[in-house]
Amino acid sequence: MMERKLIKIGASFGLTLPVNYIRKERLKLGDTICMNLEKVSSRKQASKRTVIRPEVIEWVNRFIEEDRDLLELLKDA
Repeated sequence: MMERKLIKIGASFGLTLPVNYIRKERLKLGDTICMNLEKVSSRKQASKRTVIRPEVIEWVNRFIEEDRDLLELLKDA
């Protein structure tokens, strides 16, 4: 689990991500990321929905791109 501080950015709030994480996940400006949020002081979950880890989403996207032809054949089978 990664803990980050909420910071003020202009009139908004934001979170920073460690550069190692950004590089590892190959994130770029404008990417959408999913987070499972908890308030540390009370440990209440902010979201009850299932969160798919970014590396899983990346793997699925790569699989689809690399095997698009095969997937098209399977779709029509």
